[in-house]
Amino acid sequence: MSKANNLTELLTDVADAIRLKKNTTAKLNPQDFSSEIASISGGNIKLQTKTVTPEQNMQVITPDSDYDGLSSVTVTGDDNLVKSNIRYGVNIFGITGAYTGGGVTYLRPFNDIY
Repeated sequence: MSKANNLTELLTDVADAIRLKKNTTAKLNPQDFSSEIASISGGNIKLQTKTVTPEQNMQVITPDSDYDGLSSVTVTGDDNLVKSNIRYGVNIFGITGAYTGGGVTYLRPFNDIY
């Protein structure tokens, strides 16, 4: 396939995407693409903000179905996520632990000693 055909296909795909977003079938000239795209992003794009709490498994954060994209994603933190609270050598979310103390000692009930 020639470069001219690739460029034509690219321009056609861009024009089709603009027409789809603007819900029109109007003819678009490549020199107008910039202003057409600006008019779309000027007021028709609906962005969402989300807050995420880290979990054990990987999460993929995507906008809900009635949004076009995400304007921001906030990942919540935890004040207890510090190296002194994590066992030495263990890495949690990029924080390597420094805690070297012993574990918790549980006392058995008195009547359970015999």
